[in-house]
Amino acid sequence: MQMSKAQDLHDKGVAFHKNGKHAEAIKALHAATKILGIAPYKPM
Repeated sequence: MQMSKAQDLHDKGVAFHKNGKHAEAIKALHAATKILGIAPYKPM
């Protein structure tokens, strides 16, 4: 269940990014990383 939810959020994040909706992409991708227990990317 968690993996499919994370994959769905990842797919939505990529789609948002491709459509220029970067804020929405970051939110979706961050939520996916949180589900998976991965620290989100933070640029230096």
